[in-house]
Amino acid sequence: MGSPVRPNEEHVLRGRRFSNLLRYEMILETGTSLSNLNGKAGDVDGQVKFGWIQGVLVRCLLNIWGVMLFLRLSWVVAQAGVGEAILLILTTTVVTSITSLSMSAISTNGVIKGGGTYYMISRSLGPEFGGSIGLIFALANAVACAMYVVGFCESLNALLTAHSLAIIDGGVQDVRIVGAITIVVLTIIVVVGMEWEAKAQFVLLIILLVAIIDFFIGSFVGPNEEAAAKGFVGYNCKSNR
Repeated sequence: MGSPVRPNEEHVLRGRRFSNLLRYEMILETGTSLSNLNGKAGDVDGQVKFGWIQGVLVRCLLNIWGVMLFLRLSWVVAQAGVGEAILLILTTTVVTSITSLSMSAISTNGVIKGGGTYYMISRSLGPEFGGSIGLIFALANAVACAMYVVGFCESLNALLTAHSLAIIDGGVQDVRIVGAITIVVLTIIVVVGMEWEAKAQFVLLIILLVAIIDFFIGSFVGPNEEAAAKGFVGYNCKSNR
């Protein structure tokens, strides 16, 4: 005979059973797994589910640390000036913040099924707005993909030129060749499956992190004679007086 359960212990056991039951019902309703609730990817009913790390954090970081930050932000500052560039960044920050808050409000009101952005817009504003905005969103993603590929090709072309290398002419033809190969590789990754696409994003994120660290390390390394002739003096106390 075991020892009788005290009233306080009985309430604790009932509370744990009730919380486990609620969690199990939530898994059945949302189609998520226990690992997915902890922020990891899971597999439910043959469908790959991504947590907040692979599904949100990695994708947002890749969108932020992209062509606009590494290649076009300095160009915008040079063309518009420091004041207008800061104003542009603040304006885009307001737009993205409002969009993020709206998406968070929509996501907390129900389960987001297949379709992503189109599903949220169509269930909130109706199928008419969802269809029109979804079409524009698809075209925007296509244009963004082309912009990222061209930025990658220009960077690779500049790297080859710096080492006196070229595929054909070191110009537009090389950009077209590298761009076509890149598009084919990206298409294969997407066709294989979303799981491989998520793995490729982790690899790209590591490359970007290494590039950012290299940027900070390079800022402390003194410029060579060619860079100094172009006006790059590095951290110099005399130029800051």
